[in-house]
Amino acid sequence: AKAPPAGKKVACVGAGPASLAVAGYLALEGVGVTVFEKRAVAGGLNSTGVAPYKMHVEGSFAEVDFIRSLGVAIKTGIEVGRDVAPADLLRDHDAVFLGFGLGADSRLGVPGEDGPGVTGATAWIERLKLEPGFALAGVRRALVIGGGNTTIDAARELARLGVPEVAMVYRRTIADMPGYMHELDLARKEGVLLIERAVPKEFVREASGALKALRLADGRELAADLVVLGIGQAKLRDVVSSFPGVALDEKGLVVVDSATG
Repeated sequence: AKAPPAGKKVACVGAGPASLAVAGYLALEGVGVTVFEKRAVAGGLNSTGVAPYKMHVEGSFAEVDFIRSLGVAIKTGIEVGRDVAPADLLRDHDAVFLGFGLGADSRLGVPGEDGPGVTGATAWIERLKLEPGFALAGVRRALVIGGGNTTIDAARELARLGVPEVAMVYRRTIADMPGYMHELDLARKEGVLLIERAVPKEFVREASGALKALRLADGRELAADLVVLGIGQAKLRDVVSSFPGVALDEKGLVVVDSATG
């Protein structure tokens, strides 16, 4: 769609790469832009989700500072729907750009999943990138479930943190994996194992609640102190549909006007 003319005001929801790019280009055209980000830091996945071995958080923060230097106002700790109403954004701005990406890590929905020792991949990488002095105490056997690039990233970071035994657990075969093969090859060179045709059935726990193993559908048990779930993220359907005039299709995608975008 054509950018608003100079002198107009635009709100960008989310402070990830897409929103920052939109905000920067609009600012160069003389448009007043305010970015609303629910996290305490801006930059989106570049700040919180891209593994440190690929991108250090300082690089993302430098990009955020550059966008600010163009005159863009970036407000962190502001969640749309909680701290500001979608209708108010539409009322106070000439246009609203939704660029907040995906939601929380998806879960398996199997017994024993709730409890210590099981975490989502993007949530775990966020801690790794932003938590000062992040360390893994007492973790000797880690499993990462999934077959995508985030799974590979988490596995490689676990190996680099010194976890002695790291394995990726994938329900299909290596030929079906969506992750980049060259990165998988590098992960295996770093000591990461790949367990194929492994469908999780249950998390096995000690009487104390501590994680003991992951039981597979074929009866195998994989010992584990930590399991990281890299099986995707939820779509933020509720946030999108809360904007008046925005509709979603059966796949949860935004319905757009084919003539105007």
